[in-house]
Amino acid sequence: MICGVHGSPAYKLTEPILSKRKPAGTALICAAGFFISAQPAIPVSTAPATTKLDKIFFIPKKSDGSHMFLVIDIRTANVDSNMNILLKSLPAVEAHFGKKATMASNLLDMVAEGEKAHGFLTGTMDNGWDVTVGLFNDKVRYVRFKKRTATKWTEADMRTVLMQIGPYSNWSRSPADSDYFDYAEKQGDNLIASATGWQTPARTRVFIYIPVVSGEIGIMPDKNAVDQKA
Repeated sequence: MICGVHGSPAYKLTEPILSKRKPAGTALICAAGFFISAQPAIPVSTAPATTKLDKIFFIPKKSDGSHMFLVIDIRTANVDSNMNILLKSLPAVEAHFGKKATMASNLLDMVAEGEKAHGFLTGTMDNGWDVTVGLFNDKVRYVRFKKRTATKWTEADMRTVLMQIGPYSNWSRSPADSDYFDYAEKQGDNLIASATGWQTPARTRVFIYIPVVSGEIGIMPDKNAVDQKA
């Protein structure tokens, strides 16, 4: 079977061209490199990092054994997240802050697992920020924003740091007085970026992280331990 593709880059529908040829095995390669498993009516949810691929079904052949159909529904393609800092490389974060990073103390004590921390100082001692980013596999998995002053944490401070990660409208906090908050960025019904974090009222800092990345080590911060780090 040969597959044909048509439609806009953001929404493509792959349709089959009928053929008398029978497949050599239970797998077919189709649609610009996607791997499709020829199993009866089993949806496939995996896809390249920039593409959301869902609703792939195998429709059984006709009784004469000559035809098969593969229907592929690609909801979004080449999706770009608006999320900053998290999952970026160190050079990208340096570009974000407009300065070179310095070495910093690891906040999760996961050196053996590849944790590498770097820091940035912004502003001055009177109104600046002490920012620490933690990388695993050369990607930022956490960021801590700490006020360089001892002044009380305010709503303006919260908005300032959260909007460094992404649009404020993508953040939620429930209940309203919770220490915890979540970032969720969607394109249509598809979640394309997420993060979580906390701000302890007695502390002048925020910690934001991505707990799980497919194929990489998971991180499980201890809130009390991280809050006590200098």
